[in-house]
Amino acid sequence: GLFEDHPSLKVLMVEAGFAWAPPLAWRLDRNWRILKQETPHLTMSPSDYIHRNVWFTTQPMEEPEKKARVLDTMDWIGWDKILFATDYPHWDFDAPDSAIPQTVPGPVRDAIMHGNARRLYGLPGREETEFVRSKDMWWRPIETRIGPDGAMYVADFYNQAVIHNDTRGPVHGPANAAVRAKLA
Repeated sequence: GLFEDHPSLKVLMVEAGFAWAPPLAWRLDRNWRILKQETPHLTMSPSDYIHRNVWFTTQPMEEPEKKARVLDTMDWIGWDKILFATDYPHWDFDAPDSAIPQTVPGPVRDAIMHGNARRLYGLPGREETEFVRSKDMWWRPIETRIGPDGAMYVADFYNQAVIHNDTRGPVHGPANAAVRAKLA
């Protein structure tokens, strides 16, 4: 009943894969239909709540022997509910240029790589943002802000996260940050 009570709640499954979601939803739906009288407050099936309230990241990217199967799974989840995540610098990271299957059309690939994150987080469009490319090609920070705790927060579309510099370390700020881009 969590999503019934809080219909605008957004859950992002990070570094959990996504191929498990359809079969879990199918099982939940089957059990819900059988036991529906025990949850009369639910107005939708479990899979409908998942489709409305849950997003998934691509890390770790599913790699079935038959590549088309991952596309079927992504289609079930919804192309607008999948966000790219790299998991860099870990040894098994997913490279941005090769993680998404090549058969995914350009506009859908762009949505996964940055558009879906923009919509989920309510951020401005890519065309409105100045990107900075650092020496590390996997790191493309787009915004830094100093929080009330004095720590620097970095919004990173490619990792689909806000990265928080630990305040126990040296003091960080715009003057000594490697990131210089700001959102408008």
